[in-house]
Amino acid sequence: MTRPGAGSWLLGAAVLVVVAALTIYFATIGSPQLLRQQREDQQRLQDLHRLSIQLEKYQTVHGRLPTSQSDLVEDVLRDPVTGQPYEYLPSSTNPASFRLCASFTAPLRRKGGWDEINGQQRPAQAGRHCFVFETGEVAR
Repeated sequence: MTRPGAGSWLLGAAVLVVVAALTIYFATIGSPQLLRQQREDQQRLQDLHRLSIQLEKYQTVHGRLPTSQSDLVEDVLRDPVTGQPYEYLPSSTNPASFRLCASFTAPLRRKGGWDEINGQQRPAQAGRHCFVFETGEVAR
């Protein structure tokens, strides 16, 4: 019967340290899938912000909001995963108001920062959410 040497114990300790470090990393940072989903959600928020600016410029030039995104000169912004255009809903009661909607895939891990748009916090849970925008201009 051979007794394990010091090298075996050292290898075992090194494996234990690596496993502990990975566990701590994934517990604090998140899994690669969660990080990818958070990047996609961040892209969605940036897209919605860009789209809101495009819509406000359209209203400044034309005196009204467009009836659909296809009226915009710029390319229609699309969800980074599904490839579908973001949902644009002009208000039927206020000609200077509209909603932009997207489906978010990652739950929020913190509040503030990239998870806000137009001063509105997106909900903590994943799922579809609409942001309300007021252009401040009265349609002619």
